[in-house]
Amino acid sequence: MNDQIHIRNLKMQTIVGTRPNERITPREVIFNIILECDMRPAAEHDDLNLAIDYSEVRDRLVALGEKSQYYLIETLAQSAAEICLDFAGVKTVTVILDKPGALKKADSVAVEISRSRKM
Repeated sequence: MNDQIHIRNLKMQTIVGTRPNERITPREVIFNIILECDMRPAAEHDDLNLAIDYSEVRDRLVALGEKSQYYLIETLAQSAAEICLDFAGVKTVTVILDKPGALKKADSVAVEISRSRKM
């Protein structure tokens, strides 16, 4: 199965980082999410109830960002993957999480993880 939903450049402000100033001031992070699922039932019936509601995925990820107090972007990415896998029909998720301005002379630092539903 190669069906995928891409959520691109989902930007939000969150607390993430290990430095003292990162623990106080929210900073921008950027999520790119790939949800692997079978879209045939939704497409055949033209029915949102059979699809992954990507606006709800977005809402849950934004809520995660709003309450985040993680030190590591790896942990934030893992939590985002777990949220995505909670949606029925999502078989695998890839999360690419960018932290712009994390390193001097670099646009951003990013982590990429892929997680699959446990059978």
